[in-house]
Amino acid sequence: MQLKRSVETLTKQSEKQQEQISRLQRQIDEQAGPLKALQSFIQTAVYEQAALSGERAAYAMLQEVFPPPTGKK
Repeated sequence: MQLKRSVETLTKQSEKQQEQISRLQRQIDEQAGPLKALQSFIQTAVYEQAALSGERAAYAMLQEVFPPPTGKK
């Protein structure tokens, strides 16, 4: 009889834990969306910054190779 009560108690505890796990999973899923959007925003910003740095470096190199005219003859 005591074994049956123990099994029932464990079953109820297991059900409660499953409910808690489900709630936590829903919270994680809700937070995943904004995190993905933030990740995309950051990746885009980093990519654009890297591209801009590359353009500046290329422009500086071209100015060294082909300096602008000074206006002196």
